Amino acid sequence: MTADGEIVREREPQERLRIGLLGLEVTPLTALEAATAATTRFDGKRLLLNHNLHSAYIHDTDETFRELYRQADWIVIDGTPVRWLASLSARREVTSDYRIGSTDWIAELRRVNAARRLFVFGASAESNARAVRNLSDMLPGWTVSGVDGYVPSGVALSRITNFNPDLVLVGLGMPRQESFLLTSLPHLPNATYATVGGAIDYLAGTTRLAPRWLGRFGLEWAWRLANQPKRLAHRYLVEPLLLLSRVLPRVVRDTF
Repeated sequence: MTADGEIVREREPQERLRIGLLGLEVTPLTALEAATAATTRFDGKRLLLNHNLHSAYIHDTDETFRELYRQADWIVIDGTPVRWLASLSARREVTSDYRIGSTDWIAELRRVNAARRLFVFGASAESNARAVRNLSDMLPGWTVSGVDGYVPSGVALSRITNFNPDLVLVGLGMPRQESFLLTSLPHLPNATYATVGGAIDYLAGTTRLAPRWLGRFGLEWAWRLANQPKRLAHRYLVEPLLLLSRVLPRVVRDTF
């Protein structure tokens, strides 16, 4: 307990599952568990990251990217194929409750009994401002601020530091957001830093979320691809094949 009477909870160990096929680890958390973890008081810096097939491909090809993941406190499952592979590795079902997107656990922040300081870094100036307003409305008692993803890293570092946040959403897209954190984390204030990709645009309402029922079938990617084909075609149609071409030779080598 601190001098002002606030209870400080120790960091609880979280189960890690290793997906040997992809050479990565995940921390199965529900949306509420992730929101609770992100807002638990802790004297230090913590990282809440995520894995889907896009991150799995970058993780397999980029050592800098892997280095940040080695430092992560939690790595949530943000993709149905990754959930399936986690179930295979664990030899038990990892249910769909543990496949969570950034917007899923952010929405659960309203259920966490906490008043926090939240900083939003990323997206365009318009989207960032809208997301900050929407989050302020969604989270009474929280103090929310932000800066767009087009400012120089030094400016973002200064804005985050001066705000003194408890939780920072970093939505610069992969692998830029991971590169920013790996470089800047030693200079950033104590807080939980969560990579959220394009979630800021969803929070702003400038990009539409896929219908919830598609998530149950692992088809949210098809919705996104249909709405943003030029931006996402390589990610959803090419990267999985490239990842497979890298993984299969290892499987054959290890099997035979």
